[in-house]
Amino acid sequence: MTTGHLAYTADQIRSLLPHRHPFVLLDRIERIVPRSSGVGVKNISISDPVFAAHFPQMAIYPGVLLIEAVGHTCGLVHLARGGADDDAPAGSPAVGFLAGVRKFSFVQPVVPGDVVEFHVQFRAEHAALFEYQARVMVGSRLVAQGSLAIAMQDFELDHGS
Repeated sequence: MTTGHLAYTADQIRSLLPHRHPFVLLDRIERIVPRSSGVGVKNISISDPVFAAHFPQMAIYPGVLLIEAVGHTCGLVHLARGGADDDAPAGSPAVGFLAGVRKFSFVQPVVPGDVVEFHVQFRAEHAALFEYQARVMVGSRLVAQGSLAIAMQDFELDHGS
């Protein structure tokens, strides 16, 4: 019996996104309600390559990468096609491209050791753009929020070397 929710592992995420290291910004998807909402998770580690330069004396995870991880979560929510017997991602030649960011605010810094959750909710469709509302959380603490739009386009993934 299925609950209507999907969860993706890191390997499943890599099979669906065109991004590669160091720009695979999600460790797992905790929950997706297809084409509606989802929660992505990233464990922030001092060994993340970005901390070599941002900032060496005071490690703060860049806000622009939080927005990008929200975009990854939105794209995966949008692509998910849950079916009664589906246990794995459906896959698709379409991929989401970040098309707009609106009213994104950063409330608290994200630092190594934080487990960040990206909560996204589908809001509206405008022609070929899909708008999502996002809340970025560390535990019960809001660290960022805003909305963004993604544009879905066909894109053949080439996972070769």
